Amino acid sequence: MRWNALISDFKKSVVVARYTFAELYRSKIMINIVLLGLFLLVACFVAAEFTYGVPQKVAIDFGLGGLSIAAVGIALLMGSTLLAKDVESRTIYMVLSRPISRHGFLFGKVLGMAGILLINVLSLGLLSFFVYWVLGGKIHFLFFWALLFSFMESLLVLLIVILWSTFSNQVISIIATFSLFTVGHAVNDALANSFVTRNPSLFKFAHFYSLFFPNFSKINIKDFVLYKQMLPASYLIGALSYSLMYSLFLFTLTAYIFNRKNLD
Repeated sequence: MRWNALISDFKKSVVVARYTFAELYRSKIMINIVLLGLFLLVACFVAAEFTYGVPQKVAIDFGLGGLSIAAVGIALLMGSTLLAKDVESRTIYMVLSRPISRHGFLFGKVLGMAGILLINVLSLGLLSFFVYWVLGGKIHFLFFWALLFSFMESLLVLLIVILWSTFSNQVISIIATFSLFTVGHAVNDALANSFVTRNPSLFKFAHFYSLFFPNFSKINIKDFVLYKQMLPASYLIGALSYSLMYSLFLFTLTAYIFNRKNLD
């Protein structure tokens, strides 16, 4: 009986996800992705023309960096209002008046937004690979891991900003999430910094942060893609598992708060 209820709730979440995806797909966000793709294409070729020796590496560096910025930017801006706009427009009351749980509604919204992020990462990533290939580069399996991690990075940002939006306004949600994102990318470098290693208090704080807060540097493999082009399978699987488990933790925490939030 419980399994039937879970399956029923999941089907309703899929309906919410399809509606959310369709709504975002019809918005200007898709036009921005197309324009960004064209800009990225031109930027990659221009940068490669002014580079001697390794133009293909410059192209893929621009490409992976651009798609990461685009995906994180979309996750920040769209995620910060994903729930708030439904509350303000009273749409959420009509949806929740039907037999769907709050966490089911939340899962559907996240799933729909994740679909948009996936399209963004895939379209810009494949475009970057095309430029890299045209300039004489050889496609390596690590490139596809980089795309996967870029998607997971944007998904983590999405879940963090939605979590903040359940108890704060849009501006605070964006600032707080961006701060966590920035520190999360710098924490591993901080742990290796000689000034931090010589200061036990700072080192302990950085180590504590890397254990309990989102450590985005774990899934940042762009340097390996550009230079070493190899990473142990154990690291890749471990980093993917980390991002999936942290995403599950963030969603569970957000659902817990959202279930108890007064929407009046």
